[in-house]
Amino acid sequence: MPMFTHKQWRRLSPHLDEALDMSEVERSRWLSVLRRENPFLVNQLEALLGEHEALAREGFLEKESLALRGALGLAGSRLAPTR
Repeated sequence: MPMFTHKQWRRLSPHLDEALDMSEVERSRWLSVLRRENPFLVNQLEALLGEHEALAREGFLEKESLALRGALGLAGSRLAPTR
């Protein structure tokens, strides 16, 4: 995943949200228009959208975490002077 500064992410995030709310056809047209204005921004958006699509194909958010299966958790455990 590309790394972004806070400033870059603040600029990208609203565009990413907008793109994710569109159909693929709408998104393609929108990115074409936006590319004329800011090709660098579109390149970054396309990288993020590509990663989103790859994770969606893998079912990333639908998978149960292996770490959580049968885990008792840390409730009641002592960490330094606090519980």
